[in-house]
Amino acid sequence: MTSRIDDLRDPGILRELNNAAAPDVNQIDERKADWLLTHSALARMAIVDGHAAGVIVVLGDASNLESDYFRWFTDRYENFLYIDRVIVAETVRRCGLATRLYREVDELARSSRMAIASEVYSQPPNIPSLNFHRKMGYREVGQQFSNSEGKMVSKLMKFGGRARPRRPPSE
Repeated sequence: MTSRIDDLRDPGILRELNNAAAPDVNQIDERKADWLLTHSALARMAIVDGHAAGVIVVLGDASNLESDYFRWFTDRYENFLYIDRVIVAETVRRCGLATRLYREVDELARSSRMAIASEVYSQPPNIPSLNFHRKMGYREVGQQFSNSEGKMVSKLMKFGGRARPRRPPSE
């Protein structure tokens, strides 16, 4: 197996890999995939044996993503990168691709002196993802229940000391 990490520019690849991973992630259409890539701070794909096999899309804290999960972080923090989605094709899981994709985010966070924010389903628990994030140095900073999904997510940060608490608007 030969693999490499490259820039992700094609919304069709993002949509295809994303939608193949449903229901673990919400499906997206071409317009949403294009919006994510246009507004991303980082978008990378893992290529295995010449085929796209994984993606990661990271947004800055000022990207105005319409998402309750994202808003949870922006209501509380500034100066962070938000991992909106990471997908690795089932056929190549446990080959180190997610670690390589996350290291790309780590490098951007280090060079920009920003925290990294993400979330993982905690009820019902996504044990492999929770363990992976712990191994990668993420720590829980809160929890959020999604009424629309009926699930609880664990809100995670890495380099959390770089995130600045958001001040409530003055009255």
